Amino acid sequence: MSLSVASTAFGTLFAAGTGGPIFAGLLLALAVSPVQIGIINSLAVLFVPLQLVGVLLERVRLPRRRIWLASVLLQRVAWVGLILITAFHAKLERDQFAYLFTLLFGLSNLFAQLPGGLWFSWMGDLVPSSRQAGFWSRRNAVSQATTVVSALLIGWSIEVLDGRIGAYVTVLAAAV
Repeated sequence: MSLSVASTAFGTLFAAGTGGPIFAGLLLALAVSPVQIGIINSLAVLFVPLQLVGVLLERVRLPRRRIWLASVLLQRVAWVGLILITAFHAKLERDQFAYLFTLLFGLSNLFAQLPGGLWFSWMGDLVPSSRQAGFWSRRNAVSQATTVVSALLIGWSIEVLDGRIGAYVTVLAAAV
């Protein structure tokens, strides 16, 4: 259970570095159009219903751990692709970059959402009912503290690196 609490800190850092204004700033710095930014940012909510697909996969006797591990691995592979095309964006045409970025970001969100319901049922099985309130409280406290610290550190790193693309690539790489 301690590993789950620690992993929430990394998950929160990932979310802070790959979402919201930091992410929009990266896309603006890469000359992605506002319409394309809107499409990319809407992908996260588009794939939420896939959590049901993950649950259905488990019902056909696929082990929940394998579904979760494969999804997490594929999500990270998509993020490595995002970091690479971001680092080498100057070699791509603007629309080509936006298309590849949208595709990889979409795949990342697909694989992030797929095991969502499975993860909660897994945690429900692993955490004894007598300890659930304390576990979830501690996990949420770590998440909130990490949110504050990571937002400050990410903002500071982008300011120190003068908002250049390298700053954003650093943030994305740290998040993965």
